[in-house]
Amino acid sequence: MSAWRDALRRDVEDPATVGRGKLPARAEADWADAARWTASLDGRWRFHWSPRRDQVPEGFTAPGYDDGGWDTIAVPGVWELQGHGTPYYLAFGFPPSLGVRGRRLGTVDPADSPTGAHRTWFQVPPEWTGRRVVLRFGAVKSAMHVWVNGTEAGYSEGSMTPAEFDVSHLVRPGANLLAVLVHRYSTGSFLEGQDMWALSGITRGVSVTAEPAYAPWDVAVAADRDPATGDGALDLTVTGGSGRCRVLLTDRRTGTTAELGTGELAGPRTVLSFRVAAAAAWSAETPDLYDLAVEVAHGGGTWRSTRAVGFRRVEIVGSELRVNGRPVVFHGVNRHDFHPRRIWDVPSEVRRQDFTMMKRANVNAVRMSHYPNPVEVYRLCDELGLYVVDEAEIESHGVRRRGLPGDDPRWHASVADRVERMVRRSGGHPCVVMWSLGNEAGDGTAFDVARRTVLAPDRTRPVHYEGDTDLRNSDVLSMMYPTPDDERVLGEGRDLRVTLLQRALNAVAADHKAFRADQYAGRPIVACEYAHSMQNSLGNLAEHVDNFHRYPNWAGGFIWDWVDQTIDVDLPDGRVRRAYGGDFGDRPHDRYFCANGLVAADRTPHPALAEVARVYQHVVFEQADGGVRLRNRYAFADLSGFALRWRADRHGEPLAEGEVGEVRTAAGTDRLVPLPDLPEGATTLTVSLVHRAATAWAPAGFEQAWAQFPLGTAAPAPLPLDRADGSAWRLTRTAGLVTFTDGDRSLTLDPRTAAITGLRAGGRELLVEPLRLNLWRAETDNDRGWANFKPALAPLIPARRWLRAMGRVRGRATAVRADSPEATVRLSVPGLRGTLTVAAGGPDVLLTLDVVPRRALVRLGWLGTFAPELTQVDWYGRGPHENHRDRSTGARLGRWSAPVAELPHAYARPQENGNRAGLDWLLLHGAGGAVGFARVAGEPFEASVRPYPQEALAAAEHADELPVTGAPTVSLDVAQRGVGGDQPGELALREYARLPKGRRYRLTVALRWRQAP
Repeated sequence: MSAWRDALRRDVEDPATVGRGKLPARAEADWADAARWTASLDGRWRFHWSPRRDQVPEGFTAPGYDDGGWDTIAVPGVWELQGHGTPYYLAFGFPPSLGVRGRRLGTVDPADSPTGAHRTWFQVPPEWTGRRVVLRFGAVKSAMHVWVNGTEAGYSEGSMTPAEFDVSHLVRPGANLLAVLVHRYSTGSFLEGQDMWALSGITRGVSVTAEPAYAPWDVAVAADRDPATGDGALDLTVTGGSGRCRVLLTDRRTGTTAELGTGELAGPRTVLSFRVAAAAAWSAETPDLYDLAVEVAHGGGTWRSTRAVGFRRVEIVGSELRVNGRPVVFHGVNRHDFHPRRIWDVPSEVRRQDFTMMKRANVNAVRMSHYPNPVEVYRLCDELGLYVVDEAEIESHGVRRRGLPGDDPRWHASVADRVERMVRRSGGHPCVVMWSLGNEAGDGTAFDVARRTVLAPDRTRPVHYEGDTDLRNSDVLSMMYPTPDDERVLGEGRDLRVTLLQRALNAVAADHKAFRADQYAGRPIVACEYAHSMQNSLGNLAEHVDNFHRYPNWAGGFIWDWVDQTIDVDLPDGRVRRAYGGDFGDRPHDRYFCANGLVAADRTPHPALAEVARVYQHVVFEQADGGVRLRNRYAFADLSGFALRWRADRHGEPLAEGEVGEVRTAAGTDRLVPLPDLPEGATTLTVSLVHRAATAWAPAGFEQAWAQFPLGTAAPAPLPLDRADGSAWRLTRTAGLVTFTDGDRSLTLDPRTAAITGLRAGGRELLVEPLRLNLWRAETDNDRGWANFKPALAPLIPARRWLRAMGRVRGRATAVRADSPEATVRLSVPGLRGTLTVAAGGPDVLLTLDVVPRRALVRLGWLGTFAPELTQVDWYGRGPHENHRDRSTGARLGRWSAPVAELPHAYARPQENGNRAGLDWLLLHGAGGAVGFARVAGEPFEASVRPYPQEALAAAEHADELPVTGAPTVSLDVAQRGVGGDQPGELALREYARLPKGRRYRLTVALRWRQAP
């Protein structure tokens, strides 16, 4: 190996080498003349991929090197999606090249060490001479060597934070060559084992800037506000620079500008402190900002930078987390900075869309999981009002129990560098209210180093670290995936114990911890990850949030997570596949575990987002005599920005509505809002708070909070389908079949299979596939459990016993009466006993299912496919979006309508979807006629309608494999179990979401049908 290649090897294989020639981290501000003095280097670069580090072409860094035979590649971008190498998706492991055991622990296999050699040319104008020329990379994964005009500028690790190099001495007027060698793997990769795609390249933008030589390198800002006096304090630490410094502050509310003071920059560091009387308080609810301008005059020139600042104080008082003196509860989400095509180079409009959607969904906090984000993200959170837990890029999930970084001093420099760059860069943003030392990286002295590194520049924020086993380095007790029972134990100040099951899970991947009450006394508690939203999931969210508000020591939590990390792949027929682990030939992989978002990768909301919006809303409504009581959970907002709208309905049809324009209610208090007498016959009252004026993230009239109250004990809503006469029903038996006939209508029952095999009207068959007993669902991810990771375990999924049972349904007619047309079928099904009764009389045929299972049910009901001409569905029940028995808080009771094609929801991996709960009736209609089901006796039922069979749904691996249109398959259920979500990829149902054995399940529905008029 040549000396040059050997030098490359030493850098990437030494954990203590984290950079060379790299400039210190700094806060990112807007420099007034930046556009004039900055050149973007984004675009098409020359590119050469090598599968091994020792195959890198020597000499490629020289200006005279002939790269004519090289490919080109888009920068920013990842090279695996541009035809070079293989993407890997792993939830908690590492790609095969990274050694995770024995002597290979912490090493990179030299036989699998891909590199990407990049070359591009840029122009330096003559007027740049004498200025400080800074080369900036937004992010590079995982490590890079940099040369300018053939001379090394430096080396960098740390994949998700910027790297800057002073290249003033390397550039010359005219054309300049930038050569970059990116290493897919380095020792830094072992601290980057986050639940995300393993990809590589120059992943964010590259630029070169010529700054005045007298300009400061950094201006660090610390803004505080005394809650008792309302006065603010502003401290500036100016690094470098020379000249006269002037500081100005503009209040965005009034537009007034005040000169705070001036000072002479001298020496390596200058500290300037100012007092701001009656400073407006920044919070997530009232994100009042000021524009801070720092001017430096020197020798006839002036350098000016601006940034937003907000005055607020974050502190722990007792066991409460407080902002500006008041307790706050995080209604949070974890967010990966991810785009389905551009990966980590997320477009600005998409980032704004993310945070706008969050604010509309009552999210008030974001955890930067699991790395610092581009400065644009923090600016959006400052502007829109979102609390941020900023997290260092330290996760060694797959080796954390093997002492990496642990107590190994070789990794301390990398840990410290990653933490320091986070704090130095985003410390001036008011949105950042807590520092996180990393995620799932074990414990040890490395985190003593990390905490000291945080506190050196900033003692104004609490420190968070979930992996802290003895709370030595974390100011809060942080938990992952607590159950509601765990939350109550901690809220009540009791010892938290680890169960045998949790110990077993710990041996695989989890990290459940036991804590004594005295360990966490006096500390706030945060669920840094909870409510795992893996596709059709997020059950019982309301229980968690109720606990957060019930116990003062709970500071809330962060749902896992915001956005699916699927990658868009264009198919030959023009469709787009949402690709996940294994779709690129990657082995090993963790399949679709990357799809945990409240929104899809293209930002299409999943149904769970509506549940979040309702559960997270900051106002609780209570029905009261004469009106409705508002309980204001905001910490600062007084509701003066809202109006209250109300509507009284009868079975979904409006009877009366109105608006109350003034509902001011102080934060933390409640108020009765009087309403007029409601019309007689009303069955529901819906109230909502809407914005009186537009905000930065919502238009005027946008609904921010709502509630719905039943009025009286109304009978089921009537099915809106004309009744037939029904006076001439007769029953006949032929070849083992029982047929009910009324004029031109008929229904055929096969008692041997307990299925309705025919449904005719006007000589037309409306039933394509029999309406038969349904006991199973296309498995959700939570249904699959460990089979999500080990497909070989799929046959052992307990729910599949019901799938097998469906193939063994037998029936026997025990009572058939022709005089009063009725047939009763005794069911013979493995795992349950019961009867199906079909009775004709009046306009309808009544179907009664009466069952007692001998083991817990998945679902119980009927499944059938109807004529393809029935293209529209109406229903009265929960809607308009998909909902389940443990995820229906965010679904309203009402009358809804949608085409069959719009009722399913496309998850990345197809699974049970499109369910609507709480139904009184369901109506399919179209050119071929109409078929309706109406509740007669029993609890409201559930139903889903999809343009494909349940078997096709269960067999599909990607949403694009399912048809968009087709004959509607209806699943009408007495009940379906919930979806769960307390634990990642595990059902973990609460009692009310289960369908336990031994219980009697009974439902009578009226079946009504007719031909098209």
